[in-house]
Amino acid sequence: MAPQNEYVPRNYEVDSSLLESPSSIFLESKENNRPAVKFSLEAVRPGVFRTTFTSDTHPLPPRPSVHRPVAAATNGVHAPKPLPEKKKQIVSGDVVASIEFDDVPLVTVGYRNEKPLHSDLPFRSYVLDGPGVAHYTKYNRHTLHVGLGEKSAPMNLSNRKFSIDATDSFGYDAHRTDPLYKHIPLLINATPDGVIATFSSSYSRGAISVGSIMDGLWSAFKVYQQDHGGLEEYILVGKTIKEVVRMYAELAGMPRKFILSL
Repeated sequence: MAPQNEYVPRNYEVDSSLLESPSSIFLESKENNRPAVKFSLEAVRPGVFRTTFTSDTHPLPPRPSVHRPVAAATNGVHAPKPLPEKKKQIVSGDVVASIEFDDVPLVTVGYRNEKPLHSDLPFRSYVLDGPGVAHYTKYNRHTLHVGLGEKSAPMNLSNRKFSIDATDSFGYDAHRTDPLYKHIPLLINATPDGVIATFSSSYSRGAISVGSIMDGLWSAFKVYQQDHGGLEEYILVGKTIKEVVRMYAELAGMPRKFILSL
């Protein structure tokens, strides 16, 4: 088998060079004589969290597809009572984002006193993959996955894999052709307990597997693979798809005609 240029950073510590707040945490991994790897989790709006995973060789996209929300949007966000070292919770209304970093960063997001809607994959959550990155998460079986710009036929994206790219696909076939035009890596997962969505702001080419890969250690999982640069990803939580789509539109920008009609 050909060698794989995949590296999973471990042994994260709180980055003391950055100011931690109740609404954020910044981590750094330094090991094996490799360049430092940085990870962050921030609450940026009610129900909206921003994560980054970068290094000197894997910087953030120079022109992200969304503007980073201002810090003033985090009013009312707080951290609960002290937790064990290497664990933190960020509470935004009735939504809780938790992170554990005994090994790799493990982020879980969901409603208070409910099972998580989003969970990173243990031992392999955030990965440097050649010049790009990969983000592995648990797969919610028997739930609805929609989005990713122009992905259709059938509407449910579960158990499938897709290219993330923008191309002028003449003669597009909704059942067989992928991708088409749009570069919108917004994946929405609707469950009986609520709706979770993830969105990457990079224009890099990539791919996303929605439970289509089986593994003896992790079973089925989701993975977003980005061909170049570091990761900036937003996690959006709502009770309905309509609520999450509204959050995404407020983050990425409304259509001009819609704004003028408000």
